[in-house]
Amino acid sequence: MAAFDAGAFAGWSIAAAALMAATALSYRMYCGARGRDAAGRRGGAGNGGARIEGGPGEALLLRLLLLRPECREAGLALDPGVFENGLNRRLFEAWREDGDPGERTAEMDDDLGARLAALREAGLTEAEAGMPADLLGRRVERTAAELRKRRQRERASVEGKSVAHEVAEARRA
Repeated sequence: MAAFDAGAFAGWSIAAAALMAATALSYRMYCGARGRDAAGRRGGAGNGGARIEGGPGEALLLRLLLLRPECREAGLALDPGVFENGLNRRLFEAWREDGDPGERTAEMDDDLGARLAALREAGLTEAEAGMPADLLGRRVERTAAELRKRRQRERASVEGKSVAHEVAEARRA
């Protein structure tokens, strides 16, 4: 029978603990990036479940741009058309001009100031707040691309339903 090696056992248990911690962190980042808390519920940590008009994609982009200065370069490359909601587009354009539209809150109309306050209050998820600066630009680009694709699919679906309705009407006639 082999002798028990306490040193090897301790090394193995430390490695196992590190792996478990990394897995837990990855899961929290996975949930946070999808707007869910660790239990999988929507409205995860950092956004308070707040509903911002324009959808979660526009809100995420604006929160990243407003709350993480490291996103400025990637944000400046975005087309304002990514923001279909008028308030979100105006806030993006103000951010693009100044970097921090919060410094001009006195000059903003009530709706724009309220949107800015709501986005700041919603904050970032733990994953977004802790994301390394080198990944933030890719996160902004990926979120904008996903938003565009989702809108294209939605529009295609609406158009497809419209055509199907017209075909059904023509067959009845």
